[in-house]
Amino acid sequence: MPPEIVTTLLAAACAAPSAHNRQPWRWCDLADRSARNRLLREMGRRWDADMRARGLDEKVIRVELRLSYERFGGAPVLVMPCLTMVEMDPYERREARRAEHAMGV
Repeated sequence: MPPEIVTTLLAAACAAPSAHNRQPWRWCDLADRSARNRLLREMGRRWDADMRARGLDEKVIRVELRLSYERFGGAPVLVMPCLTMVEMDPYERREARRAEHAMGV
């Protein structure tokens, strides 16, 4: 995918409506294959541990991980949305902080 299309799409995403109109997201463009592969390995390691903790069969785990690597590793562009609460309203009450986080998400 041409980089200018990715730039246009990310600019539109950044301008989208959000809670308090704060746009609490950041975008990480993983065009660099080595960075993408490092992320995929770490995500796979964590997901593998989660599936094992849930008691999933080894064969199921291998299939799920393989499909995930193929899907994300083979994508022409991989953009990772991230959330930052820096711009959101700070609240002392735990429930209000959770609600603020949910609005950001």
